[in-house]
Amino acid sequence: MRRNLVLAFFVCAFLVSLSVFAECLAQGDDPGSAVGNVTVNISGEVICPDCRGSDEITVNAKASPGPAYLPIASVNIAGPGEYILRVSPNTGPVYLSATGNSSMGFTSSSLRMGAYLMNPLIVGSSDINDINMIVNEFPPSAAMSTYQGPTVNISGRLVYPGFEEGQKINIIARTAPRDKLGKLVNSLLVSGPGEYSLKVPRGSGDIYIFAMVSYPGRDLPPLMLEYNQGGAIRAENTDIAGVDITE
Repeated sequence: MRRNLVLAFFVCAFLVSLSVFAECLAQGDDPGSAVGNVTVNISGEVICPDCRGSDEITVNAKASPGPAYLPIASVNIAGPGEYILRVSPNTGPVYLSATGNSSMGFTSSSLRMGAYLMNPLIVGSSDINDINMIVNEFPPSAAMSTYQGPTVNISGRLVYPGFEEGQKINIIARTAPRDKLGKLVNSLLVSGPGEYSLKVPRGSGDIYIFAMVSYPGRDLPPLMLEYNQGGAIRAENTDIAGVDITE
């Protein structure tokens, strides 16, 4: 009697499992891979002011920003515009970048590169929207590289207690905050914290000053230090002193 009850229990369990399996098949799902197909969507827009409409752009997500690391996810889009990148949920920190490939062929001046300025992006279990990237000529050419007219001198101090031997620091002047579309006006490589002096064209108007600290040989994103918490200075006809950049 007891053996019959046990046998009946297992038969019922088998029939229930078979019914669930049949229902999954009817819905077009594979019960063995449903969990594995779950992804998190990272979406946004790639902006490239000087790309052609036919230029292909590749958006990558890496576990590390180093060039030796292969992407964990990648997508190609036909020209500047919206993208969707699919990654595994709970991946943690990822580094997003975009590269533009000219439809006119690769030359030393055709490469366009950009990265998400708030890297790394932390990927959890929910979709992430509005992750926009600006792709510009790389390396960018500064306006001062060809300018021959009168200039305004911007000077101040860079205060960065965390400086380590071997780090590279560039003082940068742009026509927009670093997370907005703008042009590079001038840049200056300095040996470390201390006094700096940077020239910009006279009458440039609003200029945004910040320092970019990079770590050659180490897979770390650059550290950005801003003047006046990202506020602008007005470059008109006279030199400007006291433009201090602090951590």
